[in-house]
Amino acid sequence: MTNLFSKMKQLKTAISSRKIEDSAHDVILFHLREVLTEYRKSLINRMILDLPTYLDYKFRVKPSRSKLEEIRERLYTIKNSAVDLTNYQPVVQEVLSQENTFIKTELIYKEIDGAIADHLKQLETFAGRPADFVGN
Repeated sequence: MTNLFSKMKQLKTAISSRKIEDSAHDVILFHLREVLTEYRKSLINRMILDLPTYLDYKFRVKPSRSKLEEIRERLYTIKNSAVDLTNYQPVVQEVLSQENTFIKTELIYKEIDGAIADHLKQLETFAGRPADFVGN
């Protein structure tokens, strides 16, 4: 007799919950990528709303308006791309081995902050002008 009820995995974030069929790894990873991409998109949308405050808090910088726009564009690029699951291996392993997974923001912010930090370093290195940052 065939089991009419398939096992489900539940993926929870601070903003949503999604049940996916516990099937082939490729299918699970496809759905996980969707969940992570949407979660990251939501976090970036909130960050962009008050980007100067976030940059001041996290990086202790106050970019000029033009540099702020460059950082915002970088965030839009990240936001509109699919998540690379190689950056989320702890989450991947947990989802594959557990029925219920709560996805924390730590790895998402690590990716976003890394991209911002890299961009800030490029601005400092290539612009070479202290006037590119307010207060410097």
